[in-house]
Amino acid sequence: MKVSELIAELQKLDQDSIVVMSKDGEGNSYSPLYNAYQGVKYVAENSWSGDTYPWPITESDRKNGWDEEDIPDGGVPAVVLSTTN
Repeated sequence: MKVSELIAELQKLDQDSIVVMSKDGEGNSYSPLYNAYQGVKYVAENSWSGDTYPWPITESDRKNGWDEEDIPDGGVPAVVLSTTN
């Protein structure tokens, strides 16, 4: 789902509702949304999971030991939504 698609879906909902995220697709546990951030590249390992890497590499990333060679080929810029727990 792209950010524009998420915005369109959220605009249909009660704007005073809090946002909670499911731990998994089966709804076994939930946690409130803590924040949203970008500056990462998502590289899929399969159709349902993958990993994120800093992107584009900043001076702060370099100070933390990252450089372009650490990032796998492929992937797409992404927004990460993280939960409280």
